[in-house]
Amino acid sequence: MKEPEEYHRAVKFSRKVQKRAYGIYQKQVKSKLNNMSNSDGAFWKLAKEIGGIEADRAQSAPSAEVLAEHFADKMSNGKGVKDVGFIPKNEFKISFSSFRVRQKRVLKVLKTVDPKKSANGIAPRFWKECAVQLAPSTCKMFKHIVKKAACVSRWKEGRVSAPHKRGSVKLAKNYRPLKVLINISVFFEKTLHPQLCKWISKFIPESQFGFLKNVGTQDYGCTLMFKMMAVLEKRGEGILVPLDIKGAFDRVWWERLKSRFEAKGMKERALELIKSYLFNRFLRVVTQGDTSGRKQIFSGVPQGAVWSPDFWDFDIS
Repeated sequence: MKEPEEYHRAVKFSRKVQKRAYGIYQKQVKSKLNNMSNSDGAFWKLAKEIGGIEADRAQSAPSAEVLAEHFADKMSNGKGVKDVGFIPKNEFKISFSSFRVRQKRVLKVLKTVDPKKSANGIAPRFWKECAVQLAPSTCKMFKHIVKKAACVSRWKEGRVSAPHKRGSVKLAKNYRPLKVLINISVFFEKTLHPQLCKWISKFIPESQFGFLKNVGTQDYGCTLMFKMMAVLEKRGEGILVPLDIKGAFDRVWWERLKSRFEAKGMKERALELIKSYLFNRFLRVVTQGDTSGRKQIFSGVPQGAVWSPDFWDFDIS
């Protein structure tokens, strides 16, 4: 049966519209590429947008409540279990009873704030440009926290974003909890960090390469290569066993960590402040414009926090 003339006209018109729309789309993509900032993130974001990956992910990703339940369950290591006391391998300990807060240090921290960082709280640019005016009152507040040995409860309720890691976007286990820290809590940790890091570094073994200043994976690779070469030169055999700790930061047992600090010489206000920092934490997941309910957690150190790498190194030392 021969199609009517109107049908052929409609098909021809539709093809013209599609061709024109595709030409406009190509110009838009070309414009985005020309105006794109020099970063891998921007390129891959555009690639996912073109491929429709982001749209598919938004439709099939778990809800904020499901992710919050998963993260809270994941961060429940040691829930309801009291540590009976940590016995160190050796009796080496260094007394550490209190932190000191100096206005000079607070001012330095505020002056070095990166204005491009995300703002959870007062904008970073405001802190940086008004550092001289804000340093005295901020220092006074930090001194009060150290004296009372009690962290601000608001700082311990994490607003968590959930970037996808790998695998199916439908499974909550394939997402990583990333806490969006309150700016002033980061400044507090940075102010005290040199004192805490100096004390913790005394107990970190030489075999540890992660999260240490001036040390990285290159150093570990060189050390491993030298050991392998030494074995080969002796015509011997070696066994390499690679291990990975799944969700490492999320499973740090607070009770054991506190016990380890105490066994190595931390006491009085310093120990009480660290205990207050660790315990009674909560999280809320924010994703796709939705916010979950408040969930209590019982283990883990916040990813992105200044103190977290030091706590992790100390915990496994």
